[in-house]
Amino acid sequence: MADHSTHGFTRRSFIKGAAALTAAGALVGCSPQTKNLEETDAKQEAPETQIFSGVCRGNCAGGCFLNVHVRDGQVVRTSMREMPDPQYNRICMKGLSHPHRIYSDERLKYPLRRSGERGADEWERISWDEALDEIAEKWNGYVKEFGPASVGLFTGSGNYGLVNGMSTGGVTSRFLAASGIAYLNQTVDAAANFATSRLLGMGYYSTGNEPADMMNAKTILIWGANPAISQIQNMHFLMEARDNGTKLIAIDPMFSQTAARCDEWVPVKPGTDGALALGMMSYIVEQGWQDLDFLREHSVAACLVKESDGKFLRQADLDGSQPSADDAKNAATSLVMGKDGTPGLVGEVADPELEGSFEVEGIKVSTAYQLLLDRIAEYPVSKAAEISGVSEDLIKDVAEQYARNTPASIYTFFGLDHYWNGHWSQGCVGTLAILTGNVGKAGAFCGFQECLGSGLGNAVLASPEGAPGQAAKYNAPFLTKAFDEGEYAGQPFNLKMAMFSHTNAVTNMADRNDTLSWMNRCEFLVGADMLMTDTMRYCDIVLPVAHWFEKEDVFVSYATHPFALLQEKAIEPAFESRADIDIFNDLADRVGCGDLFKITTEEYIEQVFQTKQAQAMGADLATLREKKAVRQAGKEGEAYVYGEGGVFATTSKLAELYVENPVGSNPYTEGWDLAKEHLAYWEPALQVGDEARRETYPIQLLSEHSRFRTHTQWFEATMLKEIDTEPFIKLSPADAATYGIATGDRVRAYNELGSVVLTAQINPGLPEGMATCPKGWEAKEFIEGSFTELFTKEGNPFCSNQAYFDCTVAIEKL
Repeated sequence: MADHSTHGFTRRSFIKGAAALTAAGALVGCSPQTKNLEETDAKQEAPETQIFSGVCRGNCAGGCFLNVHVRDGQVVRTSMREMPDPQYNRICMKGLSHPHRIYSDERLKYPLRRSGERGADEWERISWDEALDEIAEKWNGYVKEFGPASVGLFTGSGNYGLVNGMSTGGVTSRFLAASGIAYLNQTVDAAANFATSRLLGMGYYSTGNEPADMMNAKTILIWGANPAISQIQNMHFLMEARDNGTKLIAIDPMFSQTAARCDEWVPVKPGTDGALALGMMSYIVEQGWQDLDFLREHSVAACLVKESDGKFLRQADLDGSQPSADDAKNAATSLVMGKDGTPGLVGEVADPELEGSFEVEGIKVSTAYQLLLDRIAEYPVSKAAEISGVSEDLIKDVAEQYARNTPASIYTFFGLDHYWNGHWSQGCVGTLAILTGNVGKAGAFCGFQECLGSGLGNAVLASPEGAPGQAAKYNAPFLTKAFDEGEYAGQPFNLKMAMFSHTNAVTNMADRNDTLSWMNRCEFLVGADMLMTDTMRYCDIVLPVAHWFEKEDVFVSYATHPFALLQEKAIEPAFESRADIDIFNDLADRVGCGDLFKITTEEYIEQVFQTKQAQAMGADLATLREKKAVRQAGKEGEAYVYGEGGVFATTSKLAELYVENPVGSNPYTEGWDLAKEHLAYWEPALQVGDEARRETYPIQLLSEHSRFRTHTQWFEATMLKEIDTEPFIKLSPADAATYGIATGDRVRAYNELGSVVLTAQINPGLPEGMATCPKGWEAKEFIEGSFTELFTKEGNPFCSNQAYFDCTVAIEKL
């Protein structure tokens, strides 16, 4: 059969690449065998090896800087590349396995058109022109007949490159803005960002200090995070801090790999973290350990809140006028109470009252701090202990260490986020940090370090001048409801076409069956991916996307290091795969937004550095091309600190422990009780906290991260699957005994939404009533069913979010 060559890549050269891997010893299980081999007359010279800079840029928060080793146009291995600051040198087994991704038989090779039923995996090969023309014909027809909101773009976190991915200011944002279609929002990992941005001005991806700063902390609470597994590149910073005398305390329902390496473990009941934080605050206030100076100078604690409407008191209220729209959103324009009983503007009263209720010209007001104290008083330590399962003595001990052994940090990730009550729990934890002044200084932060500052994302790139912007925003968990009712949040709804880019929605979204339900109600589905995933199997047209090393890019965000990194193009795209930006450029021409959208890779990279932020840091393209890495946050020898000096990214520049104008991310919030949103608040989780439900479904099924995958990526890496052979359900010894289950038994987990069959393992670190299963496995990899069938799509009525951990099931031995 003749070779089919595209972009210099052929079937023969693909096989040649695999052979080169074998020769390099890169393929596990392919060590050289010498039996029955004949000697050759002469040794052949090894081909020259070229080394390119590369970046591993899924959504694991690593952002590892790699050497990409190339021989004869094929990647033969990867290795760690030196960072400008060697403490950020890093690589893991996933980074080492990239050749197995590039040369996987799961690679999409050509554009495909579905020829059977959706999901049947029956396809016909078509050309790029045929694929893009058909997509454009459908697209343009729907937009003409039903409007731009009839076409939607669904994106995920499959590639955090800037030119070809989901990074801040990235290509998908630009295409969405230029095309003017609907944004299909996955609402993943949203609660913690929602809560923290209200308090500190940025999502908690960005409110952590640079990892090197953890050495400056005297106490670190690792709360709802398992960095030993999920953020392995951060773990050495934590261990070095511990060796330096930092007290590490893990707050986690299970005795995790991280908890085993900490000085203390706090076994909190799942979903009760907010109550625990409120109890800690209650004890801290009782003992007088709160940081009153910080509260007075760097927070809204002294701001006066009107009893009548929960808004801050402003001079306009006393004048009988209306504050301007800008003032009404800015806490810095509110009034505080002086010691002499005279109100004055924030920042203009030297020593304002923090506590108390007052009457100002007939208007009843209280300080925001007084309202917080009233809320905290509802959770004495005894009540917090009863709810959280943590003893009173342990609550007091942890509270004292956090409040007094300072500076102290709260290192938190998705352990709190993934519950129905996630934004409340995260809000309580953030308020605890503000109460004690443990933010905005070296050694003190609350959040995570995945986006240090705002990176080098250029907003102009993401939304070119004249772009119409997205026609609508549809939160994915409500799409079935919208199809049923013909409207979304009171507006007409007529979604006809969806395009999936950088995502595997079917496998990653909660309630797999619901996701398939709304997808199948779309008339036309388009997917773009490197691999044939579960999502691609349900599309009508599938487009093959190039691997990260097959295209040039810049990596600027979603990594726990402070550097922008250059991805050089190391090899040509395999088969007929194409770079994302090239796909979007060609599609933009066909759907009428080419003039707004079209941009080359070179132009994109050049414009990244045409910002004041880049210039202030001395970051430029010439330096990046020369050194392959430039610092984009902090300074050499001086770790970046978020909110340094107590100046935060809120409108007021203050830590806003009282949220004056809470706005929900859930479109169906009419009539919601905003008293739950102004201040730290907690109520039980949806399923995990429902005692009546747990009579029927007694086991919490928790989705855990794996060392071997980032979400669903790397499922095709055969090297890793030799180690990580199948998805297991892990049970506590107590539950295993109750159900008569031993390691190796088959177990069915089920609830009203679906079921899955897995092989059992016993994990003594799990509490009774909790089981875990690793996320990221495709349906075909389970014995029967699928893990994500079991998760509810029901989100909090105020904050849209995927509550992956808020899931209970029954189990049975098969």
